[in-house]
Amino acid sequence: RNFLRHAPDSDDSKEDPVYEVHSLLDERAEGGEPHFLVRWSGFGSEDDTWEPEAGLSPALVSAFRFDKARGERFAGEDYRTEGRALQLWCSRCRSHRNKDDFSVAMRRAPPARRSCLLHPVSRRSRRT
Repeated sequence: RNFLRHAPDSDDSKEDPVYEVHSLLDERAEGGEPHFLVRWSGFGSEDDTWEPEAGLSPALVSAFRFDKARGERFAGEDYRTEGRALQLWCSRCRSHRNKDDFSVAMRRAPPARRSCLLHPVSRRSRRT
């Protein structure tokens, strides 16, 4: 379940706006405390913010850490999630992505040579 929170920089108006977390993207320590890079629902990457762990849902943080550990364990390989969704390795991103993020041809390629749709494949002209 996504976490709802008040805007950190809202003014003292009658009602503070409430934002919903779309996903956690990264984790780092600030002043010895864990902070997470948050993507907000309905906003783009330019609006991502670093938020302290204390202000986020424990379930959301736990799921992020579990997924990160699993991704590191299967680095360079494909794997299935608990829900049986296939996660394929992109050698260019050096991360796992959903199989729908790959062309049909790339889905069949070995993980070490596979690249997702974020990396266009140059087509070499055929010599006759």
